Amino acid sequence: MTHHACESSFLLIMIIYTFCVDVGRYPVSTLIEALNIWLNSIMQSGTNAKKIIVYSNLKIAPRYAPAPEFIEIREFIESAEFLNQMSNSPKTGSWASLNSHKFYYWRKIYDEEGKFPTWIDLDTFICGDLSAIDDHDNFFTALGSNDDRVMYLTKESSDHPVKRCDYLNGGVFKFNSELHRAATNTLMRYGEILKLPEQDAINYIYHFEGMSMNILGRDIDEGSVNSFEAWNTEIAEHINSDNCKHLLVDSKGMLRSDLHEHRKVNFIQFTFKKFNEFLSLPESEWCQFIEHWQSFRLNKIFDVAPGDN
Repeated sequence: MTHHACESSFLLIMIIYTFCVDVGRYPVSTLIEALNIWLNSIMQSGTNAKKIIVYSNLKIAPRYAPAPEFIEIREFIESAEFLNQMSNSPKTGSWASLNSHKFYYWRKIYDEEGKFPTWIDLDTFICGDLSAIDDHDNFFTALGSNDDRVMYLTKESSDHPVKRCDYLNGGVFKFNSELHRAATNTLMRYGEILKLPEQDAINYIYHFEGMSMNILGRDIDEGSVNSFEAWNTEIAEHINSDNCKHLLVDSKGMLRSDLHEHRKVNFIQFTFKKFNEFLSLPESEWCQFIEHWQSFRLNKIFDVAPGDN
């Protein structure tokens, strides 16, 4: 990918954004727990973030003022104009609409900052310094493992098959302008015909339009294992209380996988359903990773204002 001269000076310090938005799927308390763990994990990982932007429809305030200046809580507002441009657009207030707005807010941040921002899902646990990979103008995460089962990008169709090991997860990624334009155009063209609109738009341009992308652990940051293969080399599955036993904490407090002893683990991707289950897991069932992860709940940076939960 070509770097534009006016953008190259911004490449060394990350801008990270996420959503902490209530769409009625999970308790507000879970969202706030996720926000605090997410922020603590980024800050303790050593990742050099110039700005962390959290879009929310909750009234979030610092628990003990003041909060770090580089963390900004901004109001999440659904864009009717953005949704109306989309064929087969998702319903307002839906999970699909929320995720589609990853593309919308990428553009707003880029126009404001002149730098390509990095998206990180709120239920992602950062356990390694991501600063070095920000020198690249784009990066994405494949599910990995040896899982060659076929997935299809569109509903009621087998026209767009992708092997699960090569399927790109939308939990952590960085667009450049060209990729953002192509993925947004695909999202506008297909909308909810795609099973997971924003994530499958990314997969579509990579697998079926031949767009060049940097895949973490393959094309760049080759010493890392940043996908589901950290806990299973055969099946690309989400983390659970059994497979997370493969994640160990080394003497420096860094996460390692006993399946990949010589590769670092930079982040762990949950589903919100599993994240919610981990929050209430009794201590008697904690493995080394869960104990480590639970410790990031202790520093409460933000809470919701009274009456907003």
